[in-house]
Amino acid sequence: MNTSLRASAHVSHKGWYSIDWNTVQRYVTKLRQRIYRAEQQNQRRRVRKLQRLLLRSKANLLLSIRRVTQQNTGKRTPGVDGYTVLKPNERIKLYQQLLRYNVFQHRPKPAKRMFIAKKNGLVYQLVFLLFSFSILLSGLFFPTINLSSSVFSSHF
Repeated sequence: MNTSLRASAHVSHKGWYSIDWNTVQRYVTKLRQRIYRAEQQNQRRRVRKLQRLLLRSKANLLLSIRRVTQQNTGKRTPGVDGYTVLKPNERIKLYQQLLRYNVFQHRPKPAKRMFIAKKNGLVYQLVFLLFSFSILLSGLFFPTINLSSSVFSSHF
């Protein structure tokens, strides 16, 4: 295997603007593709191992922080905890804080839920998440969930 062409999981985080985002994106994308292929081939154990690798990946964490704090339209909207990250040094501090976080022992606080009645009789549910939990969700489920803020909506 030619390792010189392979994207590395090692990310230098001396400054937010010094991060090579193309390398980070390439690594996370390839990891997600491997998960997808393993799922298509019904290799459950491999899927679990790759998902665990994705959860612990520093590149995935950086990409998730970037997505939630810079690219989303709701980046200035705080979650239930009232927390927003707008400056690069705050993003690096959040990255270092979430590195110490053990995802597998995380017990999220209950989300804030609001029910909105519409004119046609349907009831919509808005769910507000904590800021750090929306970052974790963004890294795991981005292909299946659109995180355009810390708010999800569903109707029933």
